[in-house]
Amino acid sequence: MKEIYEKIIKRAENKKFSVLATIIVQKGSTPRGIGTKFVIMEDGSFMGTIGGGQLEARVLEEAEKVIDTRFPLRLNFVLKGTDVEKTEMLCGGDAEVFLEPISPENQGHLDLYKKALEVIDRESTGMMATVVDPYRWAGGRLPKLFFESGAGGSGSLTGQQEQPNQGLRSNDPWLNLNRMSHASGLG
Repeated sequence: MKEIYEKIIKRAENKKFSVLATIIVQKGSTPRGIGTKFVIMEDGSFMGTIGGGQLEARVLEEAEKVIDTRFPLRLNFVLKGTDVEKTEMLCGGDAEVFLEPISPENQGHLDLYKKALEVIDRESTGMMATVVDPYRWAGGRLPKLFFESGAGGSGSLTGQQEQPNQGLRSNDPWLNLNRMSHASGLG
């Protein structure tokens, strides 16, 4: 994931928009696991993979909507032949993918990815929390938070106070938590 974060940061510093695709839910057999990411550029090129085939092709198509609207999308896929027809990639499971807009105008967004990269480089640990309910991103809000082990958090989970339970849980349907370390590179 280090290379993905480096690409996001470099593009944002060069005032270029990107879309980060992340597998946020996995049920049954899927080509890649939860937390797998790839970054999509405005010209349709990309770096990384979430499994290839029709799944990735559909995500690339949907990323065009995020590029046009600058608004995130949450996509559901049934990998049993209904969502990935005409392919040998029939894993038999289900996957959800979150498409996150990475805008160069949002310095707070860039700062969180820089912190994540620093944690990986220092061989420390941390966790990125991202609200995956697209409507909580309305009005230019960036509901994302980064925690570094022993150092506290940066960012804001806009709308979190609306939840009946104030705690952050990994099974909250509106939130995606990714742990990261130098060894795993997840985030």
